[in-house]
Amino acid sequence: MMQRIFCFLGWDVFFVLVLVTCSIGLAQTDGGKKSNFDQLENYCQMWGELGTDKIAPCQVFTAQFFAQNISGHTIPVTLDSYDLLSANTYFNSHPAMLTTLDRSNIMLRNFQDHPRWFDVARKKRLKANDIKKYIFNNLNNVYDFTLDGEYSFFLKLPIVYDDKTGELIFVSSSAIKLTVDSRLVDLSKVIQANLPRVYSKSSHGVSISLVTDKQHYEDYGPVYLNVATKNVSDGTLSMIVDGKNVFDVYELVLLTPGDNLDFRKPAAEDKSDVQKVAFTLYGKKLLAEKSKTPKPTVAVNSNEETAESVIVLNRIFDMSTDGIYGLIVTRKIIDSTGKEQTVSSEPFPIRIGWRSTKDEVNAKILEQRLYGNDPDYPMWQSRDGIFQTPAKLISVDKNTVTLEKPDGKQTTFNLSDLQKENQDYIKKQTAKNSSE
Repeated sequence: MMQRIFCFLGWDVFFVLVLVTCSIGLAQTDGGKKSNFDQLENYCQMWGELGTDKIAPCQVFTAQFFAQNISGHTIPVTLDSYDLLSANTYFNSHPAMLTTLDRSNIMLRNFQDHPRWFDVARKKRLKANDIKKYIFNNLNNVYDFTLDGEYSFFLKLPIVYDDKTGELIFVSSSAIKLTVDSRLVDLSKVIQANLPRVYSKSSHGVSISLVTDKQHYEDYGPVYLNVATKNVSDGTLSMIVDGKNVFDVYELVLLTPGDNLDFRKPAAEDKSDVQKVAFTLYGKKLLAEKSKTPKPTVAVNSNEETAESVIVLNRIFDMSTDGIYGLIVTRKIIDSTGKEQTVSSEPFPIRIGWRSTKDEVNAKILEQRLYGNDPDYPMWQSRDGIFQTPAKLISVDKNTVTLEKPDGKQTTFNLSDLQKENQDYIKKQTAKNSSE
């Protein structure tokens, strides 16, 4: 029988078959070596790199990790999966650590995952000596890096060596270090003087003014907020105006984006159905360090504004979810009768992220209204310059003017209290409506 095969195929072909059979046997033996998980360093090595090793809080920064196949064989590895990457970062050191660190305490819980097609960890065949790169964009939007200090972390990824068993073997990268230092930013220079301030409706003779450095934070970078208080009464008021801790002067509440917080509709006075944004580690630290003893007050004269307080808002609150947030600023004053009063601002809209909101068009209109760029919502200002806000003209009744602000709330003024430009605008609109 064998002789017939040899005669039919020829000796050359026979030797080829023998060599192929031997090669298959060697490959199987070699494949057995790949199951020797006691020497992982012989198959894959990982390392990481940071875009910068020193950064200010909430500045956008990235990290990338590399996995190189050094086994001399083709091995399957995991492709990009944002869930996988964020779930497999481990911290050797962290400013909040004492002895051990619960990773759930530092991961920003509101972080929105990438679209669903990135959620499943896929596999790729990595040839010998090939390198697979894993990139973290906006790493500070996944983990809480709000505390000053040194962070040391590494990536631990599953590398699949055995397709038959599907067993996952984890390989760790070398640790990379990042230093967060708030002294790298001069807060007194982050907000330009020409940016328009938004003044809240006066209460107990006080108006709280707010301004941010941007209209729209698309890149998840730092949200710089400037807060001040103006005495719009005829007398002198007492206020706390100096405090290293912002919570010694103000109370800050940030409302989550969602259907219950819609600035395009008249704002409901009861905000109990709107959830509040969680504090970061730094925000919790500030709250814990809030002064337990009463702070001294100073007299603020009529038409005088307190010193501006500049804070990094997303260093205090977890603003890692896209959408339009509502910031409410509250503070205490001593009125002219010596009685303590609490005053609050209306919700101040702050838009975060690149994703489309519930209504993209109306969101843009909202921003135009907020900064006085919408022709239907011009800027209104009192003759004394104390009060200004973009608003829509609702009605004119003799000498009384009713305005609607961007958040839907209405306010009333005497016509004589407005600047001449606003009075001329009213006359023009009244004449236009009459002709129509």
